[in-house]
Amino acid sequence: MSEQKTVVNSWNEWDPLKHVIVGRATGTMVQAPEPNVYRDWPEHGFPGGTYGPLPREMEDKANEQLDDFAEMLEKRRIRVDRPTPLDFSQRVQTPDWVQETMFGCMPPRDVLVCSDVLDVAYNPGGAVDLNGLTSFELSLILHQLACAGIDGFDIVEISPLSDLNDVSSHTAVWMSLYVMSGIVKDKFNLK
Repeated sequence: MSEQKTVVNSWNEWDPLKHVIVGRATGTMVQAPEPNVYRDWPEHGFPGGTYGPLPREMEDKANEQLDDFAEMLEKRRIRVDRPTPLDFSQRVQTPDWVQETMFGCMPPRDVLVCSDVLDVAYNPGGAVDLNGLTSFELSLILHQLACAGIDGFDIVEISPLSDLNDVSSHTAVWMSLYVMSGIVKDKFNLK
């Protein structure tokens, strides 16, 4: 028996909400330190460098609020999917990095770019943000980061259905090419 996959798409920010994923707080924890995140919450029992599960009463309260929110959405005939809780205390690793907990884990050498960083002239399908970066400026930044040794790259909030000439999608492809060329330069010492 094959498991049915659920696809949730978001094409714009103004159509009525039809389908949403509401998370769960089960297994929530203070994540282990990593290059991008270092928590120092001594007043909550987690002084700098310590990590572990949050108190059970906090988790229960958060789950109650999330359950109420999901129920409120369902009463409005919005389809709500709830993920199966994961064991976030597991270690995750690749040959290049190790993270002691899975919660909040982001590979420390990965770059996430939201297309809203671009000026509206270079991202007409996205948010109307003036004084953003040009596509040339962003491509140079991403290429330099890739040459410095990143391992991954994501670009989000590309909206092809609201960009009639596919400028945003085309820009995302070019950004990906600049990143890949930088990664190749780094991996093969072609600096």
